Amino acid sequence: MGDMKITRFNFISTLIIVVIACIGLFVSEEKIQNIPDAEGAFDMAQLQPGYLVKLQGDWEFHAQHLYDDLPSRPTQVETHSSENRPVLVTIPHQFETGHLYPNPSFGYGTYRLNLKNLNPDFDYGIFIQEESTAYRLRVNGQVLIEYGQVGKNATDYQPGLNPRWAIFRADPTGHAELVMELANYDDPRGGFWSVPKIGRAHDVLRAYGREQMVEMFLFTANLIMSLIFVALYAKSKQDRHILWLAIFTFLIGFRILLSGNKVISFFYPFLNWNLSIRMLYLIGFLLLPVFLWMLQAIKYCKPFKIIHLSAILLTSVPIVLTILAPVEVFLGYFEIYKYLIVLASLYTIYVVGQGIRFRKSGAEIIALAFAFLIAGALAEVFWGVERYPYMMGFSALVMIGLFLVVQIEKFHTIKTIKENLETEIVLDKLTGAFNRQYLEHYLEQITRENERHAQPLSLILMDLDHFKRINDRFGHDMGDQVLAKTVATVKKVIRSTDQVIRWGGEEFLILARNSDLFGARILAEKIRLALADADLSPVENMTASFGVTERFFAEPTDIWFKRTDLALYQAKNAGRNQVAAWNPNDPLPIQLHRIEWQPKWDCCDVRINQEHRNLNDLANRLIDALSRGEDENAIQHRLQDLMDHLANHFNHEEKILKEKGYPDLEQHAKRHKDLLAEASERLKNHWEKKLDLKELVTAMIGKMVLGHLLITDSNYFPYLQSNQKSTSSKIALSKVQSLEL
Repeated sequence: MGDMKITRFNFISTLIIVVIACIGLFVSEEKIQNIPDAEGAFDMAQLQPGYLVKLQGDWEFHAQHLYDDLPSRPTQVETHSSENRPVLVTIPHQFETGHLYPNPSFGYGTYRLNLKNLNPDFDYGIFIQEESTAYRLRVNGQVLIEYGQVGKNATDYQPGLNPRWAIFRADPTGHAELVMELANYDDPRGGFWSVPKIGRAHDVLRAYGREQMVEMFLFTANLIMSLIFVALYAKSKQDRHILWLAIFTFLIGFRILLSGNKVISFFYPFLNWNLSIRMLYLIGFLLLPVFLWMLQAIKYCKPFKIIHLSAILLTSVPIVLTILAPVEVFLGYFEIYKYLIVLASLYTIYVVGQGIRFRKSGAEIIALAFAFLIAGALAEVFWGVERYPYMMGFSALVMIGLFLVVQIEKFHTIKTIKENLETEIVLDKLTGAFNRQYLEHYLEQITRENERHAQPLSLILMDLDHFKRINDRFGHDMGDQVLAKTVATVKKVIRSTDQVIRWGGEEFLILARNSDLFGARILAEKIRLALADADLSPVENMTASFGVTERFFAEPTDIWFKRTDLALYQAKNAGRNQVAAWNPNDPLPIQLHRIEWQPKWDCCDVRINQEHRNLNDLANRLIDALSRGEDENAIQHRLQDLMDHLANHFNHEEKILKEKGYPDLEQHAKRHKDLLAEASERLKNHWEKKLDLKELVTAMIGKMVLGHLLITDSNYFPYLQSNQKSTSSKIALSKVQSLEL
């Protein structure tokens, strides 16, 4: 990426992420209508459609009483606790200290509220998001919501934590009495904490569904990005901050599951209160040390040992507290944790400031990311989340998204640099053609791909005629210009799928994909004519000679290139400035070294495969004997043994192909007959001293054994393969029919 492209990418990506977060906050914003209460009663005539009302006014409170213990409704309500009379308290409310509650955290009580002027024909909904106690809600005497087990002592009590909602109707007069029974013997903050919300039934359900949707979105987004960061770390393990960011992102996502509407209850509905609250606080506490380790790993400044030790301490202390200590202890630690967040925020500002100062890559975006995170964290910890309950979730999402932008930019930059370096490595700087290193690196991949798709692959070897004269007459600089213009001319003729490679000096290879021998010859002729017409002034009449071959099925590369080289020599010997193709009737130009059997040379018939392998073994023994300098009579005996096996193989192969119904059997048998006749003729020439023993062995193996396998036998491989599939299908169908019978 250029600087302008990087700036544009960063700006657009940042804008998109922030807009998504803002939309999320807007969607998650609660439409709350404020309705004033009057001494334990709400006038619901003011309720507007689409809005919810938080019942956080004055409720009538009966300490140490449950519903069955309540006296008849009193005529007067006090403002302070008494054993006999209720009091008016404002929700959220904590149990008071005094003779009624020696331990302010634990106890039980009942809250009562009246709703007036409801429409008796409407369905209303009530929603309680999170109450860290056991509770039971009644409307007009009927139990509407019950969670946990309300009891007068710890033995009869079981806490609950998950959100609950219900639907009710007012009585015919438009009145509804809400009675909330609570018991708590676990949470140090005993009392009525979660303010119920009320509204039209469909508005309550819509709000509840919207909150669940937002929480699932935040969890899923954090989980996906956590996995992305893990994958990025796997590719770049020197960037340890990516690993810490992946852990931080996962913790944020898991925290969302445990808080709010407790989405985790969908996956694990039997999670008890104690374990749930401990996990929630533990994850919240661990976010800070993980964040500090991430800051250290960014390496915007010299890491401080005190920060590292603090991170270790901030990890071990919460783990010990949340696992071993009572709930009130680690909840007390939360008060300290708030101010630790402030200190961490100051350190973050310092680190990011150093990154900007020393112009570190992505420092500005990371500064913005941390600004969002710090703002969200401080807002949640110190000011609460009444109106925007997912402020921290979306702030973290923005931070994580901006970090992802920085990493994408970094990986793209590295990839671009790597590609440029690779291009420089595999390109010939003078001509712009690929070099031999490119061919050595990618040829196996190219041939494998063509074999998989059963596509032809051809090779053109081009040599500029009398190029030395150009260097001698015009100088090497002009010779270099001619080479560059030659490649430019060739590139105009070949297809986008073809590659031109500088083979050495004035020799060039053209790798023609999906081109058979006929097509490659036409392409070579086009290049020859284009060079003849090219303006290479002051050089005139630039010509070239071409050797063309098509690769045989599974042909070893060295043999293929040797055939192409022989075809070029043929063009040169014929007078240059022409195209010549290797003659398929010639023996393969093999080197006299052992032939390693290739699995690709196997067909779909085990009998033919075994005979082919036996012939290959006999050929290798013959090569070994020649290499060891064995007696000529012994080598001739081995040659005759090879000839006998070859004749037997041809006979067996024809019978098998006839059995398989091979349509070109007659032509194939004729080829066998011609090869045997040619082999006999070559043996005769050797006995008459017209053919050297080494040349005889090379011709026999190159044409009768390996050549016949690659050039002729490979023609029936596809037929046998399709025939085998057809037979398998028939057998399978027969089995199915027999089962049906």
